[in-house]
Amino acid sequence: MKISACIIAKNEEKNIGRCIKSYREVVDEIILVDTGSTDMTVEIAKELGAKVYYFEWINDFAAAKNFAIKKAKGNWIIFLDADEYFAEGTAKNIPNLIKKCQQNGSEIIACKMMNIDEEKGINIADFVQARIFKNNGDICYTSPIHERLYSRKKKKLKALYAEEKELLIYHTGYSSTTIIDKAKRNLELLLKEIDKPEPDPSAYFFISDSYLTLKEYEKSIYYGKLFLANKVNLTGLNSKVYQNIISAMVELKYDEQEIEEFIKEAQNNFPHHPIFYLYMAQSYERQRKYRAALASYRRTLELQKNYDDFEINFITGKEYEIYTFMANLHYLMNEEDKALESYINALKQKKDYRPALRGLLRLAGSLMPEEDIILLLNQLYDKNDKSDMLILLEEITRQRFKKALAYYVSWMYKNYNHEDFSLVVMFLTNENHEKAFKHFYEAYLLEYDSNFARLAAVAACLSGEKEKLKELAIQVKPSLKRIIQVLVHEDEAGLYKEDLQEYIDLLGEFIKIGKEEPLSAFLLLQDKFRDNIGNLELVIGDVLKDNLRYGKAIEQYRKAAAKGENVERAWLQMGYCFYKMRNFKEAIECFEEAYKAGYRGNDLQEFLIFTSEQAGDEDIKQKVETLLNEWKIIKETKE
Repeated sequence: MKISACIIAKNEEKNIGRCIKSYREVVDEIILVDTGSTDMTVEIAKELGAKVYYFEWINDFAAAKNFAIKKAKGNWIIFLDADEYFAEGTAKNIPNLIKKCQQNGSEIIACKMMNIDEEKGINIADFVQARIFKNNGDICYTSPIHERLYSRKKKKLKALYAEEKELLIYHTGYSSTTIIDKAKRNLELLLKEIDKPEPDPSAYFFISDSYLTLKEYEKSIYYGKLFLANKVNLTGLNSKVYQNIISAMVELKYDEQEIEEFIKEAQNNFPHHPIFYLYMAQSYERQRKYRAALASYRRTLELQKNYDDFEINFITGKEYEIYTFMANLHYLMNEEDKALESYINALKQKKDYRPALRGLLRLAGSLMPEEDIILLLNQLYDKNDKSDMLILLEEITRQRFKKALAYYVSWMYKNYNHEDFSLVVMFLTNENHEKAFKHFYEAYLLEYDSNFARLAAVAACLSGEKEKLKELAIQVKPSLKRIIQVLVHEDEAGLYKEDLQEYIDLLGEFIKIGKEEPLSAFLLLQDKFRDNIGNLELVIGDVLKDNLRYGKAIEQYRKAAAKGENVERAWLQMGYCFYKMRNFKEAIECFEEAYKAGYRGNDLQEFLIFTSEQAGDEDIKQKVETLLNEWKIIKETKE
């Protein structure tokens, strides 16, 4: 038994060596068909023992591959693309897999392929592909673009499916820098294909896929549905057309009920595929159906754990995202322990996933002393790994922790002689305000970064040094200058609509510092806005709410309700804040006011139920039941 390895390539000098080396030890010959390289592809292949042939490119991948097959003398052929390679240690299993084929009559070997983005270091998707087959004159490639194996005798090819531990292929051609160019190239060939008198209907799928990549969503939906109407079978990709259509519908903001119905159709056709339960969870969450969303996320993880189908799967390696979605929902439902556990699960899979780390730190900061936070982080991150420590230090600096920041700044200096911006922030959080101002001010004059100016202003405010604020005001941009002028009580000073974002950014800094008096003083500046800024109190309330300052957020929402601005939303958010503070009686009263003001969002219904369940109060339970029944009757009457 002899094995030939075939490959077609053009300008693949960065990939060709890795591809050939991944199987060189188990093959008897290597055939390279070059389609017009102008780099070192051919030379590298020759050095690795390849026989090189040349094929004039005719916009037909199948033709080029079939040309390579004709040159191969082996009984079996391995055919990888140049940007594919076998996982280390798995190619040695190919001879034994071929022996199994000879015993059971299989003609092709299929295994899992993982599409990875090397630039970002992430797995994009995995699915089953056939890259090894018998060289019997019958098996060849068909279709000019997105070519696939085909029997000239039009018989069904029997496949042996190798387990991941036996054989695994990595595909690296999905980096953000190449995927757009590939989609444009493929689309041009595919559109020519469907112009033929008898087009290959499988092309409709690949056209849909290309248009999705190019963000032409209506066309992606059109060709995806055309593919479904033709009832074509593309093993490994049959579910992907549903994924394309759903993704395009979401991007185009289709009605959620329509999206939901299409997801259900996909679930019926692929009941064990986790991706469609993820899509359903996300649809529920967009509709603010939080309990249903959480249940669907759980189901996604259950299915993912045992998923071994051939269909392409974009969830593998990205479970950390789902854990983070679940953590956010658990927090919303006042299930802080479960939220913490889910954030930890996410970070165990991907330490540098910032949404999970940010959520964990924000939640932990509200639940435990900083000493316990440090202990928790030291269980998740390796103090002897500098890259781990840099991830932590950046996020702890961003959230302005006091003791934790001092701890990790000290550790980085002692063990890695590392100093950076976090050291200056530590001066601020540890109330060395004069030193913090000096460094922030000097950094601003050097780089003119607005963040440094903002932090210098905060340091000066906390130190009570009006002269420093006046000195800073001379150098900074107009919006910050006007805010400083108001802070130092200059005559005629006032704020305008264009100053709102700078005010909000500064407010965020005062919130993180955690000092009540300076925060309350800064909030008074909202009265200095001379322009009529609609929903100003709601905007400020949202910033406070998102930073877990529920008491002060309530004050803002009360002002908004009193002014008659977006009243139903003001009462809803006020109710949410009371709910998070476990003041369920006040929460119910606010939710009831939101209902009376005309709010009918699903989130109100969810929070009414959460409050009723958590309050353990019969009066509250009865009030919620009455309100929900009234809501149901009104809805049925309208229908």
